[in-house]
Amino acid sequence: MKEIGTDALFALHRVSRQVDQKYETDYLRRVQAFYKHCGTTTSAFGRPDRR
Repeated sequence: MKEIGTDALFALHRVSRQVDQKYETDYLRRVQAFYKHCGTTTSAFGRPDRR
């Protein structure tokens, strides 16, 4: 994934892991699923993923 926003997703990955550990939530799984979704589908602008 080479789009703008990877820094934000990386930060969400790190923070969600900490939140999950502290509050016993399930945010990390959701962030990982969204990251996977972003890498396998078209972008938000309707352009196909060109890997």
